[in-house]
Amino acid sequence: MFHIEREIGPFASCRLVDTETHAAVEIAPGRGGMVTGFRLAGHDLLYLDYETFSDPARSVRGGIPVLFPICANLAGDSYTALGRTYTLKQHGLARLLEWQVIEESTVGAAGLTLVLTSSEATLEHYPFPFELRFHYLLRGNELTIRQEYANLSDYPMPMYAGFHPYFACSDKSKLQFALPARHYVDQVSGNADRWQGVFPLDAPAVDWIFTDVNGQRATVTSPADGYRLTLEYDPLFAYLVFWTLQGKPFFCLEPWMAPRNALNTGDHLQHVPPGERLSAQISILGELL
Repeated sequence: MFHIEREIGPFASCRLVDTETHAAVEIAPGRGGMVTGFRLAGHDLLYLDYETFSDPARSVRGGIPVLFPICANLAGDSYTALGRTYTLKQHGLARLLEWQVIEESTVGAAGLTLVLTSSEATLEHYPFPFELRFHYLLRGNELTIRQEYANLSDYPMPMYAGFHPYFACSDKSKLQFALPARHYVDQVSGNADRWQGVFPLDAPAVDWIFTDVNGQRATVTSPADGYRLTLEYDPLFAYLVFWTLQGKPFFCLEPWMAPRNALNTGDHLQHVPPGERLSAQISILGELL
């Protein structure tokens, strides 16, 4: 049985619930349309820093932020489009804006549809009218996010979207990975190498992008926390990023459509034709051990 609950607060949230599996997903439309919680029988799979979440002047560290129209940053935080130079900050606009709930459903799954539409404010940084429509679905222990990126402009719309899930982890040294990639680039040093199945977790930060993703499924097991998660994503998400900070109880495994600075380099850049939309999907399956 599925149902949807609403909470009142500074950033009102919606909770999708599957009562048979005791799974729940929390979404904050007013905080970038992001997922803020994913629980299995009361067990948190996601990390959330409530201090950053409660401060609208700060980017949220935690949950599953939406990255659009870029992932990571641009060289000089700028790019050229339609004959002009624009500034665009790291990870783009979508995670900073208020989304609107347009549909709820409890037929076959607990579902919530959110929409984000361009405005005069977004056009100052990204000169393409757009509409994003995200369908969040919880069924069993699986969260699915179906996405539609609509180009409302008269020109091809350049973009590369992604997600930045923060997974809770009390002991990262015990994590076990099955990733469909073998080569990475360190986004801090620029060094490239072959992955040996482990990460240098004693470093202050790890920020690696896997450049040869050859499958649509990645699995991480956390024996210390008693869970296994499986991340699945469409082939459009051609890159995976692993990011973490020393001493913090989280790690991020992020599906990206293109690498950093692609709006300038064109590497794997998507172009949505005028009046058309790009559809994509990711899912996260959680299992308790």
